[in-house]
Amino acid sequence: MLEIGLGSGLVRDYIKNRTAIDYRSLDFDHQLRPDIIGDVRQIPTPDDSFDLVAAFEVLEHLPFADLEQALIELKRVAQRYVVISLPDCRAHLRFSAKLPLLPRLQKAVKLPFPRRPRFKPTGPESHWWEIGWRSHSARRIWQVLVNHFQILEDFVPYENQYHHFYVLKK
Repeated sequence: MLEIGLGSGLVRDYIKNRTAIDYRSLDFDHQLRPDIIGDVRQIPTPDDSFDLVAAFEVLEHLPFADLEQALIELKRVAQRYVVISLPDCRAHLRFSAKLPLLPRLQKAVKLPFPRRPRFKPTGPESHWWEIGWRSHSARRIWQVLVNHFQILEDFVPYENQYHHFYVLKK
């Protein structure tokens, strides 16, 4: 498995400490001590190097114009699967009900407007775009993804509506 962008190290620590998965990381920041120093737009590994490639909350740190190149690289180094998450700034409503003897009922609904205003990126830690910003609709993101992958799953966890996950197959 290759994880693009170490972030807080949560995924790395979980996989390395609780599984037998062969884990590798890639980041451009050498201070994070990734296994591979590089850029998601030009991953310095051979084709089909990893069973699974994951990029959680990474791609929005690139200009939207670079998204296609990053997806091409993720697909190139993955043998079969790519899992990504993207921030989804659309406002939402969540409903939860628990009645005796019945399972909990939970439903979340995304609203068609962003939760917060757009701001200009100022550095590599800034978001250049998010799902729900003007001209970055969920439908547009879906179309970019299906140009490169088969989308096996597309979901937003009930507990955290800001993270939109996609499970992709080559």
